[in-house]
Parts: sequence; C-alpha cells; structure tokens
Amino acid sequence: MACQSTGWNNYNPKSIHTPTSIIYLHYSDSDLPPKPSDAWTRFVCISDTHSHTFNVPEGDVLLHSGDITNAGQFEEFDRTITWLAGLKHQKKIIIGGNHDLPLHNGWYQQHFEEPEDDRISIMDLLTGDRALQAGIIYLCDEKVQFRLKDGGREWSVYGSPWSPEFGTWAFGYPRSLGSILYSKFPQADILLTHTPAQGIFDRTNDSELVGCCDLRAHLLRERPILHVAGHIHEGRGAYVHDWDVSAEPVVQNDNEDLSDNSEDDDGNDKDKLAIYNDTEAPQEIIGKDGHRRTTFINASTMPSGRYTWLDKKLLCGGDPGWQAIVVDVLD
Repeated sequence: MACQSTGWNNYNPKSIHTPTSIIYLHYSDSDLPPKPSDAWTRFVCISDTHSHTFNVPEGDVLLHSGDITNAGQFEEFDRTITWLAGLKHQKKIIIGGNHDLPLHNGWYQQHFEEPEDDRISIMDLLTGDRALQAGIIYLCDEKVQFRLKDGGREWSVYGSPWSPEFGTWAFGYPRSLGSILYSKFPQADILLTHTPAQGIFDRTNDSELVGCCDLRAHLLRERPILHVAGHIHEGRGAYVHDWDVSAEPVVQNDNEDLSDNSEDDDGNDKDKLAIYNDTEAPQEIIGKDGHRRTTFINASTMPSGRYTWLDKKLLCGGDPGWQAIVVDVLD
C-alpha cells in the first residue's frame, strides 16, 4: 500500500496539528501547551486503565472508553472512581468495557452461579451523589448533552460499552448482530465506544484487525467530531480524517514486527503513524476551511506493543507509559 500524503495534517510521534484540532500523544507535564484560547475545548482521553491511577493533564472534559477495572471487583471500581473524582475536569464521561463485568446487567447470572460482586454498590459509585458532584457521567448506550460555560457550545456525547464477543467477557456481541446495535446509535458530536472500528487502530500484535466493520460503517455515515475507543492496547494512536477527500479512513500505528519486549523502538522513525487508503493511490489532505473532519483516537493507556518501549525505556507504569491523549477542538 502507498502511504497517504498528509499535507497540512502534520503527523509526527508527538502531536498532530490541523486548523480545527490539535492532538498530543507524547509529552511531559512541563511541555504540554495550554489550549490555544477559550474558543477551544480540551478533551483528555483515556481508556483501559484497569484500576491503575496516574497523572492526567488538566482539561475541560475527561473521556474514558472503558475497562475501568481488571475483573470488575468493588475495590477496583472504588479506587478508580475516587481517582477520577479528584481530577479537576468539569465533566468526566465514562463507559464500561469487557473487563467491567458487573456493569453488564445479567452477566453474572448467565455465566456463574455465585452472586455478582455487589452491583448495586458499584452502580452507586458510578452514578451516586459523589459521582454527580464530581462531574462524573456514566453512559451505557446513552447520550448526554452539556455546556461548559454560559453561551458556550452544547456538546453531545454518546457512549456504548460493547465490543465483538470473544470468550465470555462482558458486553460482547456476535459480529453478525453488529449492524443492529449500531443502527440504534443516535447522532452525536462525540462517540465513545470500547471497541475500535475495523481498520482504525485495531491491529493486534499478531497483525489481526479485530475492530468492528459495522461500527466503521456507522462512523462513515455519521462522521462525529471525535471518536474515542480503546480495547486494543497496542493500537494506541490518533488520526484526523478530512471527509472531503475520497479515501475512507484506514489507519494503524506502525506496530508491525514489534513485540511487547522490543528494545529496537527508539521513539523516532518507528513511532510515525502509517496512513493508508483503500485504493492504494496517494491522496492529499488539503484541509480547506469548512471541511468536515473526524478525530479518531485509540486512547488505551496500558503500555503494550510498541508503546511498552519508548526511548529504549521499559514503560512499566507511571508517566510517560500511562498517558492520556489530549485533544483540543475548536468550538
């Protein structure tokens, strides 16, 4: 396949800049710039935290795309919600993932004889008074709308925890039923899903593309401003697609032939994103004013694949291994 010319869409391992969005993938707390002005909104994107806590940049809205825990235990939820409640973002919007077992109502009854791990108390952590006062909004196939300031833009966010089934994890659906699920999704500025779409940051260390084709079809129709997913830890990355070009979005981070213990990744050339299109013909992204763009994010924060190593250092926890992707969007 031929690499697509990025034109104005300046790709490098650390940041992406377009006229209407700025994305920071790798940074230190000391060199992360503020958002350009009050006319922009800063979204801080995380996923697959698996009950870990770490430093998170300040921003307007925190988006968490699921796998809050490892195994859905009350203590894991409590640790994560306590952490999120202490962050300063006005809104913290979260969804579940396949590891968040009690959030899938009926999952325990279907798979085990023993009772689920205190689901009522867990739901109170996510939706009770403390969560509401902290700006935490839990979505399960739901849409929320909000303004961050008087007279400001009204944002809409739809969140869904589902992913194509494998094994007996929570929130799994047969791929044959994906079209039914996504046909029920409303239009929203921002879409949070646990699964990535097929062909967009969904490649595993085994080079399998495991994202959902029906989610991809939904994104091609609805074209949200921002789509944030996770689930595939090694798929972490970001890409801004201009819908005025003919090519559909097909993008992976360049993680081919890189294993979890690869010391050859020096954080430079191999960190560049590989951008491909379906026709194998180069396409130039011009980025004229008024073009509709979607920012695609795989916000997995647990180091995996090429992101287990950076600058020849093993990322075994803490910064910069557990790092949010920061997205500034022009209102």
